[in-house]
Amino acid sequence: SPEDMRRRQALASAKDIGQSTCLGTRRMFLPAVSDAPGVATTAGSELIPSRPESDLPFGIGSVSTFASSAVALTELKTIIDSLIKSAGKKGTTEQKRAERDLRDSILKPIKAASEGGSVVLSAYLSQKSLLVKCSEASLPVPRQLVAWLFTTSCSVSTTRTMATGAYLTLLEIMKARLRIVELGQEDDEAGDALKIAYMTDLIAGLERLFRLWTKNGASPAMKEEVDPSDYDSDTRRKKPKRPRKSFLDNASGLAHFLALWATALDYDYIMAAQALENDMSKASATAAAALAKASLDAIFQSGNHELNNSLKWLLVSLVEHNALRLNSKGRSGTDDEVRQLFSAMAHAVCDACSDLSCGLPKSADEDDINGWLPFALAVRMLPIEHCYGTPSLAAMRFKATVAEFALQECLQFTDSWDMRLESEFKHYSKSLDDKSLSDRWRMMMIAEVGLRRVQSVGDEITSDGPRFLTCVEIVVICAELGMALFSDVDPADDGTGGIYKSIAEADAMSHLLESLENLCTRLKKNIKSVFIYPHLRRVKEVLTLLAVYFRVQKEEASKMAQHRGEVSLTQMTLGWATSGDSQTQPEPSGDSQEE
Repeated sequence: SPEDMRRRQALASAKDIGQSTCLGTRRMFLPAVSDAPGVATTAGSELIPSRPESDLPFGIGSVSTFASSAVALTELKTIIDSLIKSAGKKGTTEQKRAERDLRDSILKPIKAASEGGSVVLSAYLSQKSLLVKCSEASLPVPRQLVAWLFTTSCSVSTTRTMATGAYLTLLEIMKARLRIVELGQEDDEAGDALKIAYMTDLIAGLERLFRLWTKNGASPAMKEEVDPSDYDSDTRRKKPKRPRKSFLDNASGLAHFLALWATALDYDYIMAAQALENDMSKASATAAAALAKASLDAIFQSGNHELNNSLKWLLVSLVEHNALRLNSKGRSGTDDEVRQLFSAMAHAVCDACSDLSCGLPKSADEDDINGWLPFALAVRMLPIEHCYGTPSLAAMRFKATVAEFALQECLQFTDSWDMRLESEFKHYSKSLDDKSLSDRWRMMMIAEVGLRRVQSVGDEITSDGPRFLTCVEIVVICAELGMALFSDVDPADDGTGGIYKSIAEADAMSHLLESLENLCTRLKKNIKSVFIYPHLRRVKEVLTLLAVYFRVQKEEASKMAQHRGEVSLTQMTLGWATSGDSQTQPEPSGDSQEE
């Protein structure tokens, strides 16, 4: 109806405006190429890095997504015919029997469904008949079939409902931990039967299936492209047209791709390309950098919750998979190895987010010439909890490491960084039993050192609106992470101290929070020309919010220190601190209202 049409147009316009005003977004996905028959996208471009091809199910060969349902059906029929012919021909007697059962219970029904067309096959896949029969008879799943399910799952823009059925089927296959094998494989060759991808296949898939820009520097997609259709045929003047914020046309396919990889990591279906410990670590660092780059694309700010949740799921799974992999070795110094890995991954993320140039023309960050704002957006997009809401300590530690390195990059302050943190911590640790700089205290010290550095450097940072805003936003993230880590600590045995480990720690935190509040107030007072420079106005608003947050947390910490834990603390967020609750929100000070 006309009303529905207007509603869709208004929604599209709102999303477009929202993407334009989100600071730090960049075009990270290259425009699609359609120059190969039967293939929707190809990687035959000098813009896509050349990587070794993998023969595993999640490996990416020369073909990317299916161009249509007909192409997908033709490929499936070829695979099924080949499997039916080879089933039960090789291997032990037991293997031959299992493969014949697989042929009769699985392969022949799939062939019959595929001959019925895409609608019949979609219905068959949606019913999860393949999963049920394999589970009941303990049958393996052929690798070629898994590869087809994976490719079809990523071809949402062309195969529609068939892609959804393939995605749900493959998801359940991995969750049920079904064996994925090559038919006819001998028992002594089946050691890696459950492994269906190399870690490097994740990066190759993002590059070749979705054309993610993973090289250093700004993406070529950021350049304005001139198209003859953009010009009026009569006047030859350019038509008034908003530039595309993102070139990704297969968002649902990307969501399936990310979710399937997250599941593969959760259920340990991934292996290193070589039998070397550092090979998996190096590939994980590269994968983290690629995912961080992808998160900067405007498509992730378009309100696509399925896509955002899949990205967060994969990031948490990647971090936890590596932490568990190192912890399972049972060696001494495992925690140090995890820290080293997180540091390597964090450095890769920061390198990937540097030198990305300014935003698109007429966007809110088109003046970010040095590309500071993507740092803040990349750190903000890193999750600290699973998609179902359970906090992840490993994800918190990784995000804290990335935030620290990103802030150092923005402050241009790397020399004596650890020494400065230790020095500041000594002012607050005099009464503490544990005088070591733990993760929770480190994040709070990073927030204080960061604000002090901005204040001491002065105009070099404060006159650069994008850089100033990026520093302050990362400080906010560090403070939030610090408070979250405090909440995760076990309280004292006698119940005193609230979320803090002791009364002494609560008292030390109250002094630190007071110092942070004063730093925010002083920095805010020095900001001028807020109406001329939008970034400075944003900085002032963030500092006002941050000062209120620190003040509220300081008052709660002081109560815990004075009343010996009689007052329980509910962890508050920045959003709560600025809510309209007149009973709990503190009265703003005079400087918090000034403009």
